[in-house]
Amino acid sequence: MLRSIAARIRVLHDSGVTAITAGTCILGFLAIDSYLVSKKSSQRVDEIHRLEAAYNIKKEEQERRYAEEYRRKLTWIYGGMEHNFLRKITYIPHEGKWDGKLALTKREVQVGDVLEILEEGVGPDKAYHLCRVQNKGNIRDISGVVTGGHVGDPDVELLIGWYPARYLENT
Repeated sequence: MLRSIAARIRVLHDSGVTAITAGTCILGFLAIDSYLVSKKSSQRVDEIHRLEAAYNIKKEEQERRYAEEYRRKLTWIYGGMEHNFLRKITYIPHEGKWDGKLALTKREVQVGDVLEILEEGVGPDKAYHLCRVQNKGNIRDISGVVTGGHVGDPDVELLIGWYPARYLENT
């Protein structure tokens, strides 16, 4: 009986079936391992994207707080300064292209708002004016109800920042 089993194994080995079976098993194990590694890798990538998003949110929040503090300082410095002339806003740039700690964005101003120009030709290529506008979030009617709709920070009476000169017209 043992001779017949040994003879059968020898026949299978000589025909290559054992080598094919062993190779198939090895390839199967490699395929499973590859799948598990790629799954783990995609989980890592997802985790990295989640952490990046959380970091960017915190960074934007920190920059926003820094900008608010910087604006308060500007208001303290330029708040009592006489304005040179008045200009009216004709267009508000897209916030992705126009932001920063000195920018008056659509959160602070709207088309049609009149800005007091404190200084001309500031910033890169002298393409901006240093402007001042009253915080419309602080404007109240006779009954004391807030009628403004911009920045809702009650501590800030004036907003001071840069605005592109090409989007301003004479009043």
